[in-house]
Amino acid sequence: MALILLTIGTLFASLSSMPYLRDIIRRQARPRSVSWAIWAVLLGIMTIAAFREGQVASAALSAVSTIGCLLIVSVGWRYGSRNITVLDRVAIAGTAMGLGALLFTHDAFITLVIMLVVDAIAYVPTLVHAWNEPGEESFLSWAMSLIGSAATVLAAVATHASVAGMLYPLYSLVFSLVMVGLLVSGRVRAALSDYEADEA
Repeated sequence: MALILLTIGTLFASLSSMPYLRDIIRRQARPRSVSWAIWAVLLGIMTIAAFREGQVASAALSAVSTIGCLLIVSVGWRYGSRNITVLDRVAIAGTAMGLGALLFTHDAFITLVIMLVVDAIAYVPTLVHAWNEPGEESFLSWAMSLIGSAATVLAAVATHASVAGMLYPLYSLVFSLVMVGLLVSGRVRAALSDYEADEA
């Protein structure tokens, strides 16, 4: 059962970037390139750490997510938004400080926690973007990421993963859920606004 769940989780996580890439090329999505670039770096580091710790579910999820982020950065840089906002600069500074903190620890668990904190900082510009411009984010991509994260969490539970092995899948699940919630909320707000405009 755990293998099936891990396969489903990895498959959905792998494919979740495809709708986003399609929407970027069609100019329907405008990813925050800074967030995606930071995630690519951090996820790469987390993948290596998870493999070293033997946490297969976490490593598989972060590995396919790294590839997806790199694809979105490369395509998004060409078709998406290149402007760097103040919030992006704050995320970059937070990332630099977090990566600097890694120089002072060799503990795998502490390294993972630092990576997740920095990753969360990098999420802020995308969360704000999802709230302000929900139409510029790919709902299908985030929904697929949510399914993939949920399946991976179940696989990690089924294999009695350590706390370290559970951290990234749970983190990914929470943020995917938040993004889906923001995008649904944004679409509801837009629909209500259009309805009120028509009524007026």
